[in-house]
Amino acid sequence: MRKYFPISLGLAVTMMALVVAAREPLDAASGKASLWAHNGSTLYLMADGATREFHYNAPRAGMLQAGARPGSLLFTGRSINGRYVGTAYIFNRQCGQLPYQVSGPILDNYERVVLTGQAPRVDAYCNILGSHTDILEFSLLQSGRTVPSVSDSYAYDPPPSTNRGELSPGVELTVINVGLNDVLKMREDATDDSPVIDIIPPDGKGVVYLGEAQGQWIFVQYDRAKGWVERRFVMPLASRGGRIQ
Repeated sequence: MRKYFPISLGLAVTMMALVVAAREPLDAASGKASLWAHNGSTLYLMADGATREFHYNAPRAGMLQAGARPGSLLFTGRSINGRYVGTAYIFNRQCGQLPYQVSGPILDNYERVVLTGQAPRVDAYCNILGSHTDILEFSLLQSGRTVPSVSDSYAYDPPPSTNRGELSPGVELTVINVGLNDVLKMREDATDDSPVIDIIPPDGKGVVYLGEAQGQWIFVQYDRAKGWVERRFVMPLASRGGRIQ
């Protein structure tokens, strides 16, 4: 019996290697990993048991400028009792990736994940000055898609509107081009990576333009909050006669 022991051991080692290989996360390039939309970028979710990782597949322009690349890790953690719990990262051109703890529920029959945490706020020298509440929302895309082709996410880039003239201070705006499962984020500053200070529903009205603009961003008030939103997500309310106010 002893002369067969090395063969049995070799088979056992081979079987163990096959099991480990089978548990390796799927490569997004294979088309088997699930693809998700997040704030204008496409990500892929790698699942191994209870472990979950969101990696960038096609970062939007703002994230590329901040240092994200295809394959960059945005979230790593675990799926526990219908929630994701783990570590997310903000990207900073000078400081690299900065970790912070996040958690949140799995929603809409496992087609949406919303994570919340206190993201670090840093100065030009990468010193942590404090934190701000950050919300990360992920929406499942159809299997096999690498680029969102639906208009119900921030990845949708709408065509130019015919009602995009100059706005007058005090004009009332309504939210457009935001899907039913999304929200319009109001930011502290006129940048994509600025802290979110409030959210506006996809059918939100009563957004008031306060007269200041920076590039594609405009300064508005919604309820009691004041902050910056992207111009392409709002338009002036039409009067009952159909004319723009």
